[in-house]
Amino acid sequence: MSDYGAAGPDANPQLSAKFRIEIDGINLGAVQKATIDGYEWNTMNARTGIDDLNSLTASATKKAHVVTIEKNLVEGGQSDIQALIDWAEQGSSLRKTGAVISDGRDGNEVLRITFFKSWLKKVTFPQWDAEEEAGPQTYTFEIEASHIKHEVS
Repeated sequence: MSDYGAAGPDANPQLSAKFRIEIDGINLGAVQKATIDGYEWNTMNARTGIDDLNSLTASATKKAHVVTIEKNLVEGGQSDIQALIDWAEQGSSLRKTGAVISDGRDGNEVLRITFFKSWLKKVTFPQWDAEEEAGPQTYTFEIEASHIKHEVS
């Protein structure tokens, strides 16, 4: 049997990291998936002088970040789904701050990506098909954020 020492298979606390989501007092449990778009800029063509041949592509405005959350409906988990649906019904007028937080095996926070001035842009409800076996009832929430902050602990 090999002795892996500190570099053994369990030495990396990120191998089975867990994550959680907080949105202005809503703590989402049992989330299946969360993704956040990185930084992306819209572009525009600009001239550098009076000659069209001297043009360049320059950054214009920063695109909004999209946070996507997939959550299965489980017994006892209806209240946080309902809170998100209630938020979506408010439209873009109700802005919130939230975060996706990654915890290591020891339960300590190792990464936090906070999203600001966010609104719930799209809700996708579960899909049913009578010819397929009943599976999880998955809701997908797309949140548009004006900016994000990336913090590594």
